[in-house]
Amino acid sequence: MFFNTDLCNNERIFAVLNNGNSTQLGEIMGTHGKSLLVESNGEMGMLVVISGPSGSGKTSLRRGLCKIDPQRFVFSLSATTRKPRGTEATGHDYDFITLEEFHARKSLGYFLEWAEVYGNYYGTPLAETRKQVADGKIVLLDIDTVGHKTIRDQTNPIIRGRTISIFVTPPEPVMKILEDRIRRRATINGGSINEEDLRRRLAEAEAELARQGEFDHVLISDKMEKATTDAFQLINQGLVRIQQDEDFKDMYSHPSGTLHQPFAII
Repeated sequence: MFFNTDLCNNERIFAVLNNGNSTQLGEIMGTHGKSLLVESNGEMGMLVVISGPSGSGKTSLRRGLCKIDPQRFVFSLSATTRKPRGTEATGHDYDFITLEEFHARKSLGYFLEWAEVYGNYYGTPLAETRKQVADGKIVLLDIDTVGHKTIRDQTNPIIRGRTISIFVTPPEPVMKILEDRIRRRATINGGSINEEDLRRRLAEAEAELARQGEFDHVLISDKMEKATTDAFQLINQGLVRIQQDEDFKDMYSHPSGTLHQPFAII
């Protein structure tokens, strides 16, 4: 089970006890249905970048996390030029806009990051994402590996200092499972996938898989409940790390912003 953080010898501690095994999803909820997320001393939240190839399970992971604590977890609604699939709707799954509107927003600096994926454009709204983090939310970004690099290179302290990244991939045989999932999703949405489009997606999947080493964590999406639990643990650990960093800065900083010298070398 999860334990909330506590202070011990000036260090914030975090423990997961389950004989070394992954905690079940139901066990990360409190007795009254409240998730045992680490509480922050301040008001700030964090950004969680979730990336992976098409069919890796990113969307299912994001939805699972939002169910754990819908008050704390929020999904950043990306703008996209692609057409809605199945029951997707504007304002719920994506902000579906025209290509002309996307380029107009891009020219105005509206996006935190943007990328072209499978011939369509996707972008993350900058102002809304920054506000949600500042309001203490854990903002989930479902973006591609190019978008992750843009986030990683951010200089804004609200974004750069409070971000973790998770790359999602199915177990071996990875490419076979991805192909099966892509075909199955197309069938569920009431159609079939064009073979040329499938080959392009699989080729781009290989390129994305080659960049998984750029991420803080790699998550295997075999059993989605376990993957969601594992992601929850990684996010909790990220919150602890961020709080430790901020506690350290507070401990050794003068009001002027310069660091105390903890000891002298003679």
